Amino acid sequence: MAYTDARLLTNEDLVEDFFKRVLKYDYKNPSILSKIVQAELSMANFDFGYPTLQSHHYRDRRYKDDSTRWHLRRQITSELFSLKRPDRDESLKLGAGGALPASDISCDKQAFIIIGPPASGKSGIANKVADHLVVTRRVSAN
Repeated sequence: MAYTDARLLTNEDLVEDFFKRVLKYDYKNPSILSKIVQAELSMANFDFGYPTLQSHHYRDRRYKDDSTRWHLRRQITSELFSLKRPDRDESLKLGAGGALPASDISCDKQAFIIIGPPASGKSGIANKVADHLVVTRRVSAN
């Protein structure tokens, strides 16, 4: 993979600098540094010539064939649009949680655009906005 536009995080000093100087984040667990370095080095050796949409090389073995994979996609899409969002994103899994706000929803065709760098908290803010708007609309409708 060509790293022309990426910040290399291939040793713990670079990761620590990124946390402190760029993200202004004071990490509590030093073992996170080596885990990030390991992940970065693994990605450096990853062959991106096999996208999972067209290739079976990196697919989860349970969903290797195309028909099983399309069934899984339909299930994921159905659950995201029909099940309520769990309290914690970490508990979202197949059969347990979707993308709907935890409270009742209404459709009034209003959009919010939330931008920011990766892992900056966009999803957390979007969830709070969605939940707040639903509660506000319910109160004002009563």
